[in-house]
Amino acid sequence: MKKIILGLAILLALGSCKTTKNANCDAYGSNKKSPLDFDYVMIDTLYLEEEHVHLEEECLCSWLPAQTYIIVDTLKVRVCIR
Repeated sequence: MKKIILGLAILLALGSCKTTKNANCDAYGSNKKSPLDFDYVMIDTLYLEEEHVHLEEECLCSWLPAQTYIIVDTLKVRVCIR
């Protein structure tokens, strides 16, 4: 019984991936540009301070300079009016 259910689940998964019934849907990656498409750009900055590690027992010293990371993320939004 488990083999039959597993086989049906695999066939259903394979069949559902090949459907093109709603090819205009965003889930399929429509490339058509609409006047209601917007790009929401988020910019964030991450500051890491300099770090100094000193281990007396091993006579080791390490220093890392301060770093600044600028993160830019773009969220594409499509407004659907029905």
